[in-house]
Amino acid sequence: ADSTTWAYSTNPALAVADYLMNADFGLGVSSSKIDWAAIKTAADGCDVSVSVPGGTQSRFTCNGVLFGTDSHKTNINKLLSAMNGSIAYIDGYYVVKAGIHENPVVDLDEDDLSGSISIKTSLERGDRFNTVKGVFIDPASNYKSTEFPKVQLSTAYSRDNDEELHKEIALNMTNSSYMAQRIAHKLIQQSDLQKIITYPTNMKGLRVAVGDRVRVTNTELSWTLKEFQCVQ
Repeated sequence: ADSTTWAYSTNPALAVADYLMNADFGLGVSSSKIDWAAIKTAADGCDVSVSVPGGTQSRFTCNGVLFGTDSHKTNINKLLSAMNGSIAYIDGYYVVKAGIHENPVVDLDEDDLSGSISIKTSLERGDRFNTVKGVFIDPASNYKSTEFPKVQLSTAYSRDNDEELHKEIALNMTNSSYMAQRIAHKLIQQSDLQKIITYPTNMKGLRVAVGDRVRVTNTELSWTLKEFQCVQ
């Protein structure tokens, strides 16, 4: 809340927080309405140093331009794209997450069920992809949109009978080809996790919010601490 402590940063999580609070071009949200613990987790995840050819770089950075003519939703989604992130409004707070793994918040087993589990084992063909193509902002090309090398996951490609099912993305806040490929690879990995369960639970389920991870144990399904992410 103290603006005298603010400093310039290319961290996507901090950029989203800044946009949420900024009253001139952003949403003008009070800092008290932001889940700062979630911002810290996301920001720390973005700052992790990863190896790339010729050196290292932060896992995710945010470098690009927003337009005042675009909606807040469009601008926030552009910022989130830089870290493969998400945002949700939960219990009166804006919760921002980066595309990183976070520890499960709760373990669920048969004692927590209030009904029958339903399972969807795979996505429809139209929702699947094994290859990602797209563009990023290339400093070497005068900051123009440039294609990054396509990314394909061999296991997902084999799953689809060696047929290329591609998804195109625009990473307008990413200025590194390696970073763009990292985001693309993560998207394919996520798309390969096709098992979706509906889990009717008792009051323990109130601890789980959208974006949280849980571990499920079920003897009949031979699951022991099997990890899922809450999507709805």
